[in-house]
Amino acid sequence: MAAETTDLDELRDRAQRWLDDDPDPASRDPETIRRRFPSIRSHWDGYYSNVAAHLLEGEPLAVTAEQAREVVRILEAALASSREHKSIEGPWG
Repeated sequence: MAAETTDLDELRDRAQRWLDDDPDPASRDPETIRRRFPSIRSHWDGYYSNVAAHLLEGEPLAVTAEQAREVVRILEAALASSREHKSIEGPWG
């Protein structure tokens, strides 16, 4: 049990050092904007019900493949932005 605690403490220390070495991007880049967005309760089960209805009954998809591809592009840009500490250009603005 003591080894697990030591490992966990070491991980916490390493994470804190990483955070200390990586200051807030807003302090480095005056163009960085910080915003908080409220969480919205998701209803992911409806998405899968729609996919099943599309496959079984021909119902139109609520989320098209093209829309899903755009979401993935935005998520990938967000990861790149975080990793590179800069804004990523794209059609979103």
